[in-house]
Amino acid sequence: MTFYEPHTWIGLGICLVPLLGGLYIGGVKEKEKPGLLLLLLGAFLLRLLMASLDPFLHEWDERFHVLVARNMMNDPFVPMLITNPVLPYDFKQWCCNHIWLHKQPLFMWQMALSMKIFGQGELAARLPTVIQGTIWVFFIYDIAKSLTKKSWLPFVAAFWGALAYYQLELTSGRQTLDQNDLAFSFYVLGSIWALIRYYGSGRKWAWIFLIGVFAGCSVLVKWLTGFLVFSAWGMVIILDRDKRKNIAEYLKLISGVLVSILVFLPWQIYISRVFPLEASYTYHLNREHIWTALDGQEGTVFYHFLNIPLLLGVPLAIMLPLGIYALVKKAKSPYWLKIILCICPLVLYLFFSAVATKMPSFVFPVTGILIVFSALGLEWVFLRLKKENSVRWLFFIILAIGIISLEPWRISGNRSKTNNARNNKIENAEMYRALGLGKGDVLLNCKDLGAVDAMFYNQGLSAYAWFPPPHRLDSIIAEGYKVYSFPPPESIPLSDYSERSKEVVVLAESIK
Repeated sequence: MTFYEPHTWIGLGICLVPLLGGLYIGGVKEKEKPGLLLLLLGAFLLRLLMASLDPFLHEWDERFHVLVARNMMNDPFVPMLITNPVLPYDFKQWCCNHIWLHKQPLFMWQMALSMKIFGQGELAARLPTVIQGTIWVFFIYDIAKSLTKKSWLPFVAAFWGALAYYQLELTSGRQTLDQNDLAFSFYVLGSIWALIRYYGSGRKWAWIFLIGVFAGCSVLVKWLTGFLVFSAWGMVIILDRDKRKNIAEYLKLISGVLVSILVFLPWQIYISRVFPLEASYTYHLNREHIWTALDGQEGTVFYHFLNIPLLLGVPLAIMLPLGIYALVKKAKSPYWLKIILCICPLVLYLFFSAVATKMPSFVFPVTGILIVFSALGLEWVFLRLKKENSVRWLFFIILAIGIISLEPWRISGNRSKTNNARNNKIENAEMYRALGLGKGDVLLNCKDLGAVDAMFYNQGLSAYAWFPPPHRLDSIIAEGYKVYSFPPPESIPLSDYSERSKEVVVLAESIK
């Protein structure tokens, strides 16, 4: 596999120009607004590039999310995987069922709306997380700004956030759990940002409302860990002698919780009434993740701590402990700010360290805060090696760390023209697009989970990875469905398989 694909490297280089301009103008020249606008423009372009690099759906779990979102374009309140299940299915099998409640719906509603506006396709489906990923960079900037009066530090944190490899691959759909985890991290970090704004702006009620909305939306993406912000808010109250004796402080926190409940509870009531079997099993599965390592996703209690270099990149992971130390020692920072920034990562990491099912993205929502810590770590080191005003010298160190964190060689290598697995996915997607099937058609014998892709590119199609028994094949043909099949396995001699097997259209193409 080659790690040099000119088009990918050129695209990354173009996106880097406004990012560098923003870092220099904002961090070195201290022109905040134009610097921030340039930096956010670069972050947007970089995410747009990542979303456009792969003209196919990724296996885990983008293809499922995007198909359900596509079906939501017509009926947003009936989340379906297979819209017309002509063959029997097990509602407990989230890979192959009809009503699909395996994930909360908000991020799929976003994708459905985007495809409604911009057309059905991979880029349109990924566009909401392109936008949210850009705003996520702004959250990092503003959180860092609340910690310091130095103009360059927030730009460093935002610059590194813009170049975060793991988040960029979530945007592209390549990283496991894709847009689901990116949307979740956006709403969770948004709630933390709103809490910081609440305390930093004289505790206005508008921020309480916004905290609740962000927290409720995060629950409506991935479930109750979206309540993370309230753990930090509660600790701020408890650890302050005056606040913990003031009933008004608790009422404000409760108000934020109530707003969040108003956001996510209606959907829970709705699905429990309309889809009771599927909803009950989904809630059971959510609880089961805590006690059982599902789908082979297991690890030691240190799993998430050991994966910090994966989420941050190695240079930022090295500076992280220094940044935490610098934050604790930072005398001028308000105590409530330190509590919020320390409690949120600590609670999330400890919780998922105790949970049996392990996946790297589970703790990704606080990665933005960890990036801020790493920027503080660089500041701590720099102030001991150089004079504080030597920002121009520091610029090149920041750039080098950013490039290493971006891992352009890895992004390019993932899209290598010599990558046969990727080439096969591109060819399969082109083949599915060309089928021209739709409502009233059934496609059989799709390889692995390619049936999901086939249904995305052919609206209304019912597709399956297997070949049904003879009586079932006869039944669906008798009901008037037009049946197509990729070449069946050698164990099924189609010529004498069933009474109606001659009516099956065997496609000449084959899935790779």
